Amino acid sequence: MIFKNLWFLVFVVISVACQRPALHKEPDNKTSPVVTEAVNYQRQNYYPVKLEPPYSIIDEDDVPGMPVANFCVVDDKLFFTGSKGHLIAADADDLGADHIDLSEAISAAPSFRYPLLLVASEVEGPGLLAYHILSGQIVWTHNPGPSVNAPVILGDQVYHTNLSRQIMQLDLASGSVTGTLKLDEQPVSHLAVHDKKLITTSTNGQVLSITAQNNLQVQWKKKIARAFRTYPVINGNHIYVATYDGKFIVIDTDGSMIYERDAGVSLYTAVSTDESSIFLPQSNGYLVAIDALSFKTLWKTKLDGPMTIPALVTRDHIVAGTSQKKLFFIKKENGQIIQELDIEGRLSALPVRIEEKLYIGYEYNHIAALIPDKDVNDDQ
Repeated sequence: MIFKNLWFLVFVVISVACQRPALHKEPDNKTSPVVTEAVNYQRQNYYPVKLEPPYSIIDEDDVPGMPVANFCVVDDKLFFTGSKGHLIAADADDLGADHIDLSEAISAAPSFRYPLLLVASEVEGPGLLAYHILSGQIVWTHNPGPSVNAPVILGDQVYHTNLSRQIMQLDLASGSVTGTLKLDEQPVSHLAVHDKKLITTSTNGQVLSITAQNNLQVQWKKKIARAFRTYPVINGNHIYVATYDGKFIVIDTDGSMIYERDAGVSLYTAVSTDESSIFLPQSNGYLVAIDALSFKTLWKTKLDGPMTIPALVTRDHIVAGTSQKKLFFIKKENGQIIQELDIEGRLSALPVRIEEKLYIGYEYNHIAALIPDKDVNDDQ
């Protein structure tokens, strides 16, 4: 074990010396519109920017591994993880990318609080790492075991789950452990946040509410399904969950049931919300918009196949990527498809905007820049 850890440290030091995904200068803006997987810690996939479809792809590049879920943006850099275990920084201008090998596999987006990116490893060894995006150095590591979930940053604390039914609380600055909780069930999803409480779903079909800070403990848990494959989404005092056996369920943050509907098909992609509407992807290719107050169906739009990742909700549009290698831009108010764009692989990382351009990631190792068609000639 000692030799394994020494080898990992040597491996990281060599990698950092050769390739340093970093800003290299103090950024003008130290915030990012995207801070974790699913954009925010309510896991809403809500990104309130104005889009201007139709779009055209104007630049593409290869990166090491499939881009995972979401990009963090600081100044003109895109920071993201790759499925083969890399942390990557790409320039918005030309998509030129630097990377560092952190693990053999990563399946969650990083979480960001300037100047740190927190990266979780899917395999033994690296564990959870804090990476300084200005210096390009690893600040601390903690090895709680493998994890497939993005960590949560609340105040000066980090909350993180592993594949051994543990939730850990760590000091953000040092990585030292300040609390642990062993659960009876395995969390299957990213932790979502409501009022200093952590909400998660488990492999045995339970939703759990856990108090954060000072004393980690289960506040309540409720079994509502046979199994989950998605994370919970928080909207005010409501928790939205989609179950593998086809139920869309709304729970109050006190654990009481509010609403349930049977989609009639499996639901294995998380819902998205802009707080007034809920957008439910179904495995039969339908995207269903639901009113967040009455839970009435607002519209249903049939796509060419099931979505590969949750929908991105923007100010006026929904962006959806399907299994048929299509990128859809949909009018949010009525479900009208504005554009159906062919891409070379299935969407793996949701769009983020820098100035007029959109950036996406897709299988198996690609990122691309898109520009509104009205600006294509100006950009050439």
